[in-house]
Amino acid sequence: MIIEMRSIFPLCFFCIVAILGCMHKSPNEGVVSGSTEQLKVKNPSQSSYFPWASLIDSVTLIPLQTNAESLISEVTKIEVLDDRVIVYDLRQRCVFLFTVNGKFLAKFSVGEGPEELREPRDFCVDRKAGLIHVLSFNEIGIYDLNGAFVKKRYFDFMKNDFFISPLEFGIAADNGYYFWNGTFGIKKFDYNKAFLCYKVNSDLKEIEKKYFLAKRELLESTRFRSWSGGYFLSPSVLSDTLFELNPKDDLAVPRYTIDFGDKSLIKNKSEFDKPGADEGGIVYKMSNDSPYCGFVTSISVSDKYVYFTYYCSKNRFQALYNKVTREVINGQAYGFDEIIKKIHVKALYGNKIVFYFEMPELKGYYNDYLKSSKKDLPIYQKKILEFAKSADEGGNPVICIASLRNK
Repeated sequence: MIIEMRSIFPLCFFCIVAILGCMHKSPNEGVVSGSTEQLKVKNPSQSSYFPWASLIDSVTLIPLQTNAESLISEVTKIEVLDDRVIVYDLRQRCVFLFTVNGKFLAKFSVGEGPEELREPRDFCVDRKAGLIHVLSFNEIGIYDLNGAFVKKRYFDFMKNDFFISPLEFGIAADNGYYFWNGTFGIKKFDYNKAFLCYKVNSDLKEIEKKYFLAKRELLESTRFRSWSGGYFLSPSVLSDTLFELNPKDDLAVPRYTIDFGDKSLIKNKSEFDKPGADEGGIVYKMSNDSPYCGFVTSISVSDKYVYFTYYCSKNRFQALYNKVTREVINGQAYGFDEIIKKIHVKALYGNKIVFYFEMPELKGYYNDYLKSSKKDLPIYQKKILEFAKSADEGGNPVICIASLRNK
């Protein structure tokens, strides 16, 4: 098996001294230097499963209503409010809105109507205003928390020798936005001009700041992860540094550095095989017997924890950093000797994690439980399996909100 990641869109490596040994400056660049907190991952390639059973105290289940309008194909992003659950489905290019009890309220999908969108790509929530902002191609649709259409905002940055076509975004404090640049259609692409992230002003006509100058040797990115204080970015899966983008000053500051010790992929980049560049960029390969750890993805941050995943050899690992004890708990993401083999973490809120199960997957776990001799399971797992007993295998996913034990 080979792990291969291709730069389909010209996303590029951070220009940070710690990674590349140089940093290109721009008068408008919004990235500043700063000290980081070290997240030391001990024994990053260990064989044991991530110990969710010892961390989860209780769980609340939210089965999402299933009907012809609300069918979800893929859970790409979840945000949970006090009384709402919002799910983005990348496969269908659709945002679904539910109550916190799972009742379907609305969806924001592809269409040509005045309240519909060309190509929904991402969503953000303005919690103070109670509004959902949905990013689409050259437009942003704004809806209230009952699903009613409020207005559209338009932008067009298809100019110069390349164009900005954002894949993900965040809301700025001044009613502008942060755009993560997808650069879908490149004309005469100039790497001395292109940045990965842009701050646009409140009328969506001018670029105010630029973040992370593009470089050629880049892989897919993990982009924005929101939290109560702003946004976290990891501009490259080869990066070991997480940046915080604070809407108070529009500056991206390095906050955390993930330390895999001698097994760090960053420290052993020469291990990569580069078979050659094509029009889309460079193809990087790493064999499945490589002992190095990296490809940090799925980042989520709360005031108490930092969650992320990474790869080592052919295995995917989960890691949870406790901001109080400053310890990292880690383990393999898939526990094949467990009843519940996977937990798909999508968000952190305080001491709660949000994850989900697809119904066929959940029914499979229940059938495994019936055949297994493992009957003394943690309470939260018993609750999940009891729900699975009568769940509709063809129904929508179930959202789980789990409280973590205070340790």
